[in-house]
Amino acid sequence: MPRLPLRLAGPSLAVLLLAGAPALAAEPTGNAIADAVIGGMEASGATNISWGGVSGDDDTATITDLKATTAAGENGKTSTLTIGSLTLDEASVADGRIEAGAVAATSIGIKEDGGTAGVTIAQITGAGVAGSVEDAVSPDLDTTLGEMTATGIVITVEDGTAIPIETVEVKTGDVVDGSPREMSFAADAIVIDVAKLPDEEAKAQMARLGYDTLKLSLVFAGGWDADEETLTVEEITVSGDQMGSLSLSASLGGLTEAVVEQLQAEGNDEQKMQLLQGLLIEEIEISFENQSVVNRLIDAQAKDGGTTPAAVVDQLTQALPQMLQMLGNPDFEAKVAAAATAFLKAPQNLTINAAPAQPVPIAQVVGAAMMAPQSLPTVLNVTVDANQC
Repeated sequence: MPRLPLRLAGPSLAVLLLAGAPALAAEPTGNAIADAVIGGMEASGATNISWGGVSGDDDTATITDLKATTAAGENGKTSTLTIGSLTLDEASVADGRIEAGAVAATSIGIKEDGGTAGVTIAQITGAGVAGSVEDAVSPDLDTTLGEMTATGIVITVEDGTAIPIETVEVKTGDVVDGSPREMSFAADAIVIDVAKLPDEEAKAQMARLGYDTLKLSLVFAGGWDADEETLTVEEITVSGDQMGSLSLSASLGGLTEAVVEQLQAEGNDEQKMQLLQGLLIEEIEISFENQSVVNRLIDAQAKDGGTTPAAVVDQLTQALPQMLQMLGNPDFEAKVAAAATAFLKAPQNLTINAAPAQPVPIAQVVGAAMMAPQSLPTVLNVTVDANQC
C-alpha cells in the first residue's frame, strides 16, 4: 500500500499551529495571538512563513492566506502548508503557552514538495486547544486537544491516487497533567476505488464479490480509569457499506498508575512485556454484523463450483464438526458448530464473548495457550452466539 502522509492529519496540524512561541523571528503582526501562532510554527521547524492579513483583538485572531514550508519528515522531504483562513477565539498567551476555546480553519492544504502526496481539508473546527514549547531549538510539545472535527478531506498518496474522507472527529477528556485519559476517534466515509488498489489479488477478490468502490468507516473509543485501575476499550469498529462491521470491546484490569509510569518510561521491551502480562482480562467481546459480504462470498463460491448457495452452506455446515476437532474441547466445539451453522444459514450477526467469573491474568492465558490450548474456552468462559437481536 502506498505510504499515506498521516503526519499531515488534523491533530498534527493543531500541534504545528498551536505549539506556542518563546520567540518570534518573523515580523510581528500587531496581534499577540497571531504572533504566538506564527512563533509556534517557527518553533516546530516551519520556514518561509507568510500571510495575507491579520485581524482580531485581545482574545481573538484571524490569519488569512497563511503559507509555510514545514520541517522535513522522516523521508527528508518538506511540505508546503496553505490555509485560507485560521481563526482563534477565546484565546490567550502566557509564559510561552497559547490556549484557545475555539479554533476554525478553512481551505487547508499540505503537499509534499517534489511529489504528489498530500492532504486537503475543506474545514477544521476545534475546541479546548492548548500548547507550549519549553525549548525553541528542540521543542518539547505539550499540546492538548479537547475536540476536533475535520470535513471534506482528500488524501493523495505517492502514486497520485486520491482517497476522500467525509469526516474525521477526535475528542479527548479527563485530562490529567496534560495527558487525556479518555479518547474517541471516528473517520466516516473513507472511499477507496477498487481499481486503484495496489494488490492485484485483493483487487481481483473485491471485483469477484461485486465491489468497485469501498466505503469504509473507523471508530475507536476508550479510556483509562486510574481509580478503578482499568483500561476500557469501549469500541473499535471497522465497517464497510454493503459489507458489514467488525467490532471489538474489552476491559483490562490491573493497570495502576505505577504500571502506566513504567510502561511510559524508557526501558527494555522484555520488562514491559512482563508488566503487560500482569494485566487482568475482565471481558473481551468480538462481534461481526453482516450486511452482504457473507452472502456475496457464498454466492461467489457457488458460482465457482457450479452449484447453488444453499448447497455451499450445506457443505460448510456438514464439514464444521470435523474442522473444529482441532480445538480439542468437545463441549465448546458443539457450541461453535451450532452458532456457525445458524449464522451461515441466515447471516445476520456473530458474537464471541469472553467473560471469566474472575479476572484472569494475561500471563495465565499465555501459559494455557502454550500448554493446554483446549482449556482456554473454559478459563475465559467463552460463549459464541449467532443472530442475536
